[in-house]
Amino acid sequence: MPSYLVTSLLALGTTLHAFAAAEWGTQPLGKPAESTTWGASPIRHKVESRRKVTEAEFPSLELVKDGTAKALIILPASPSKAEEAAARNLVATIREATGVELPVAAEYSVTVDEDGVVRDLEKRPWANGIWIGKTRRAVEQKLTASELTPGGFKRLRMPDGLYILGNDASQGKLSANGTYFAVADLLERHLGVRWIWPGPGGTVVPKVHELRLPALNEQDEPAVEQRIIRNGELNDRAQVGLRHLKAEEKDYLAVLANNSRWLDNLRCGNSLDLNYKHAFHGWYKRYGKEHPEWFAMKADGSRTQVSERPRLCKSNPEVAHATAQQILAQYAKDPKLGSASISPNDGSGEDGFCLCSECRKLDPPNAPPIRMRIHRGAKWSLQDYVSLSDRLATFYNRIAEEVVKTQPHARLGAYAYSAYRDVPLTVTLHPAIIIGFVGLDYSNERLREKDLKRWDGWSQRANAMVLRPNALLGSYGLPFLYTRRLAEDVRHCYQTGMLAADFDSLAGHWSTQGLNYYVLAKILWDPSADPAAVVKDYCQAAFGPAATEMEGYFSEIEEASDYIANQGVSAVEEQLRAVEVDTPQKPTRKQKGDAFLAAYYATFTPEKIKHLRSRLEKARELAEADEDIRQRIDFLSRGLDYTEVYGQAVKNQNSRESLVALLGWYRSTFREEPHAFNTVTRLFRTGAHFRKLPQP
Repeated sequence: MPSYLVTSLLALGTTLHAFAAAEWGTQPLGKPAESTTWGASPIRHKVESRRKVTEAEFPSLELVKDGTAKALIILPASPSKAEEAAARNLVATIREATGVELPVAAEYSVTVDEDGVVRDLEKRPWANGIWIGKTRRAVEQKLTASELTPGGFKRLRMPDGLYILGNDASQGKLSANGTYFAVADLLERHLGVRWIWPGPGGTVVPKVHELRLPALNEQDEPAVEQRIIRNGELNDRAQVGLRHLKAEEKDYLAVLANNSRWLDNLRCGNSLDLNYKHAFHGWYKRYGKEHPEWFAMKADGSRTQVSERPRLCKSNPEVAHATAQQILAQYAKDPKLGSASISPNDGSGEDGFCLCSECRKLDPPNAPPIRMRIHRGAKWSLQDYVSLSDRLATFYNRIAEEVVKTQPHARLGAYAYSAYRDVPLTVTLHPAIIIGFVGLDYSNERLREKDLKRWDGWSQRANAMVLRPNALLGSYGLPFLYTRRLAEDVRHCYQTGMLAADFDSLAGHWSTQGLNYYVLAKILWDPSADPAAVVKDYCQAAFGPAATEMEGYFSEIEEASDYIANQGVSAVEEQLRAVEVDTPQKPTRKQKGDAFLAAYYATFTPEKIKHLRSRLEKARELAEADEDIRQRIDFLSRGLDYTEVYGQAVKNQNSRESLVALLGWYRSTFREEPHAFNTVTRLFRTGAHFRKLPQP
């Protein structure tokens, strides 16, 4: 169709739309959906370990003996970042374990005798070589891991040593990091290294006098290509916390760097380059004057937007067209783009969803009920309405249909969130659309079960799904564990079509919730892993003779957490931005938070905390001979300290005295054990309370 005709039709459509949408209202005008239920989602992925091990025909590999290095590490002539990082990790960890540093050489400085003896520039013989990455010698022998999922790896025993190969395939600016993962896995499986939490105190490196690797050929690959647990960042929110702490940026950057290394060693990563973040930031400033009709109509008939995250009129054909053109420009600039986002803005609470008649015609009246902010100028109120998911799905499809005409292989990321978290009843998503589902609340079992049903519905409506929870941000940083439920949900979502996972965020409360992060990382790599076995291994590695006692400690916290979750109160959404939408007859955000804390401290009573302390003290006695283990137990006791000092602030309704004590605890913890608790982000969440105190 000629472009002038497209423009004319769009203009006509917009004129008709503006005329039809002149009336606002607060009742849905769509046709009722024939059905409001859906069955269980079909199984799309088999849950099984991808690890494969075979006996090698060559003998075991000696690395260190009698205080002497017996192997030479060999890198490609021009190593990649992943290959260099893998070599550094291998050298540093073996040095810490044995006191011996394995030498590293570039492959151009190495020769190999006919009998497989490796010689360096000085012609010294090395019985074994450790060939890391795409060395010329690996390529000549056609040794590769490229057929594995990005991030996958192999370790192959050959006559001249061990070949460590990873699929580091990248998309955009991403690297799959397979070579690094190959070394991290080697250290974990054959040296007993564990990265319990970030920093030296959380790294377990068994001390040995000699080191020999078994005669095995091994390979593994991730079930899920995108395994994101978002690290923190030095942003405006972190600056608020740092000001309260009287701390410097460099100290927090060091914490984030340690977090990053922990994520790498637990084999979290991303090779998909998916984009599904909020896509319309600043649109009102850019288009508001020329196209006021593009924006959401309020309950007074106006379309003025206040926030930098404006609401759009989703039924307006020009909005869909302008969005499609924006996406096509991105693909023209980068034809290898993994996906482009068409997600609505995350609401600020200042601008409401569109109430024009054309938008409301997209909302089935028998869609799930919600409560939505209705704006009249600067004033707003909560009012009953229905889910906007059919409206959003229609909007997504209109954009996709236009984009794929020019870019048939394009993929578009969009959220299922907020007022559009429920499953659309009348619309199936275009195959090009990837849905990022924002759900799962482990502080509220009822909501968790509801979100799992929502996931199943969306997975039948969409071609591809991303699990994108805010779950790790909940529970005020208090001791709260849900490893079993978390593993069950990741496994279920993977079985039913999960393309990728993106958890917001690595909250950094390692003394209270670190076990959640550890189990999550393990399950994202291998959804078939048994969470109970992961916890047992964690305790055995970290606490040795006190492992059984520590298993009991964590089990008691998890049982209490399950009990609290069954009380039906929530502590996730209340910690995020201002409420955009709520379900009918539910308390306000503040009341929800108060209800959770009431349920929490009714369970974690002073007697319960005293009992948990006694378990830690017993564990310390059992580990009397190992100072490293005792320090790890002391690290966890800080979590109980926080539970008590925060509980006093709650009990005393944030009295000056209790806030002074809490702020003092935050400052001393950041100074002495910054990984024990993320005081920086917690102070942002609760910073308003501390305005009562003298500011630094």
